[in-house]
Amino acid sequence: MFSLLRTVFVVALAAIACAPSVAPDTSPTTGSMADWNDYGDLEDLVRASDLVVEARVLRRLDTRDVRGYPAQRVPVAFTESVVEVRTSLKGNASGELQIVQLGREGDPAQTYPEFPILRPGTDVVLFLVDVSADPIHSDGRTKFAIVAPVGLLRIQGARLTSSAPGFRSTDRAVSMTLDQFRSVVRGVVRN
Repeated sequence: MFSLLRTVFVVALAAIACAPSVAPDTSPTTGSMADWNDYGDLEDLVRASDLVVEARVLRRLDTRDVRGYPAQRVPVAFTESVVEVRTSLKGNASGELQIVQLGREGDPAQTYPEFPILRPGTDVVLFLVDVSADPIHSDGRTKFAIVAPVGLLRIQGARLTSSAPGFRSTDRAVSMTLDQFRSVVRGVVRN
């Protein structure tokens, strides 16, 4: 129950914190709200996640607007994508996962430079929370949300890159090789 409440709170807080500050009929929202949660360190981020996976982004499914958060003047956009799990570092994940992500490309755009929308063909590490029971995302399918924005790292060869520099939890991850990163995550999971 605590996990469900934590997930609902995290998703609701992210949507409130990232709600665009423009009227619905004005230009697209692009830019940071600079109110993201940072975890104390990489180990805290691992502990806060239900799953940590290495995956390949296969395709985008849908983009939708959600209304109803307090103090929200415009809808918050979410994009859903499908990834194929290559390696599960925390949790038992395999096959395809449906991912819910804050933001939308296109017209009108709602994007955040430090949290880009997943692109098909990209190899990533994702820190995920289960939002299957969240009333906003619930449709009977298992879905996971990326811990925004620090829960999205790109795999480039034997290294990781982040679009969210300056966060303690991921700055350390991008300074390691992929093998070193895997070792740290697995160490946290064992303890």
